[in-house]
Amino acid sequence: MPHAAPRKYDPLRRHLAGLPPEVAEVTLTFAEIEAVLGAPLPASARLGSFWANAPSLWGGTSQARAWRAAGWRATRPVLWGLRSRVTVVRAA
Repeated sequence: MPHAAPRKYDPLRRHLAGLPPEVAEVTLTFAEIEAVLGAPLPASARLGSFWANAPSLWGGTSQARAWRAAGWRATRPVLWGLRSRVTVVRAA
């Protein structure tokens, strides 16, 4: 059986899934997310739509599928400046 290719945002999914259950909210800077990914975020991360949680007709974006699969949703992105960041909260 062929092995599935790794997905770009799997490290983020694993990171979020590995947080203790008592952690209900975490804020990650873009630099922290890039360190988790081992790669830079795309330029589109500076757009609010990058951080949308709602699935689309095609299943949503790969990054949203990653945090949703880990049981989280993105909220309150700060998209400009040296401290660009996003807060994720546990999905209800």
